[in-house]
Amino acid sequence: MVEIKAGGMRCELMPGYGGCVAGLWLDGVAVLRSPGAARIASARQSGNFPLVPFSNRLADARLHWHGEDHVLAANFAPEPHAMHGLGWQRPWQVVQKDTASATLLLVHAPDAAWPFSFECTQAFVLQDNALKVELRFINTDGRPAPVGLGWHPYIVKRPGARVAFSAGGRWNNDARGLPRGRVVTQGLDAACDGLDINHVFDGVTHGATVTDEVLRVRVTSSLSRLVVSTHPGKDFIAIEPVSHITDAFNRAGDPALGTVVLGHGRAFAAQMVIEAVPAD
Repeated sequence: MVEIKAGGMRCELMPGYGGCVAGLWLDGVAVLRSPGAARIASARQSGNFPLVPFSNRLADARLHWHGEDHVLAANFAPEPHAMHGLGWQRPWQVVQKDTASATLLLVHAPDAAWPFSFECTQAFVLQDNALKVELRFINTDGRPAPVGLGWHPYIVKRPGARVAFSAGGRWNNDARGLPRGRVVTQGLDAACDGLDINHVFDGVTHGATVTDEVLRVRVTSSLSRLVVSTHPGKDFIAIEPVSHITDAFNRAGDPALGTVVLGHGRAFAAQMVIEAVPAD
């Protein structure tokens, strides 16, 4: 476990468990789902994990790319799809650490999970009331490769919480969790208690805010898409900045869906800020 602190903020990182955030607290109050390092056996139990080199689902664990059909590992049973890339299931190396910051590195060689080599760093900087994170991805493969980045933060959902954000569109899913069409929307402003949602939104420019009687938590990023997911049985709401819609790589590489294509040695970076302040 790696701990960083700044003012009233404290963050626990677990490099060996997918470079995840095991906990984030403001003056002892949980900002993210924060079981703590001692209770985490997988990044899926954490407060946040990186989405590298894609987010959400690749249909039926297959990648159709430049005339080739790559069979990938289905990595989240019973889902038949490849889920959230591979960064959340691999150990990251600590390459820098001080009181309020840390940088982690993932080096990937082609395998059953992903057929292209890459390197990715994840840099964390903690401030008095915010956690700043940057992912920087470099294609080290000799072939052009599709790339997607993002994060999967689980914001604590306390009774009476409300979520709000502006957007331009929402992608509705079919029964398999894959997008079946886009509708125009202005976003969402709703109570979380009875909310049942799991959609990708695009045209997001000002992030999303979750407010309750204890904290106001705001998630902003350099990315224009956001996956929002919760239902009444969950004690969290996932607010996930992402660079592309679900299964974008398999949809003819349409750049309008967010697929980034990198040649050898080229880089793609994204930033996210999770800010927390006491509620008014």
